[in-house]
Amino acid sequence: MPRKKLSEFRAKKLLHSALERTYSGREITKPLKTLKKGRYVVKVDQAVKGRGKVGLIKLDRNQEQAIKDIKSLFNKGYEYCLLEPYIPHDQEQEKFLALRLVRDGIELIYRDKGGINVEETSGGVSVTVSL
Repeated sequence: MPRKKLSEFRAKKLLHSALERTYSGREITKPLKTLKKGRYVVKVDQAVKGRGKVGLIKLDRNQEQAIKDIKSLFNKGYEYCLLEPYIPHDQEQEKFLALRLVRDGIELIYRDKGGINVEETSGGVSVTVSL
């Protein structure tokens, strides 16, 4: 069954809404002119595999760097970026969630490790929710 693309921004908005939590990420569709002081993560948000490996994720950026990063990504032809507050943490604290449309519904895949290949990483939990 073919996959349906869902941006990271929309997936996080849905998840936070379902958990009755506030999500502070922003979908960026045009270059920013100003940004509040702070530390940020800038990501291309267009279902590009291996974003980190090809330099499409920028971590711990100040407001000037984040604006330049977003402009640079738009100049490269990308149309959507995700801007989130940077939260310092150890990599071991990261958790991964993937949603995959399957014949019987939606498969939710949770892993303590994974990143790019979360669906292929062993361990964790996989649950299919029937539609």
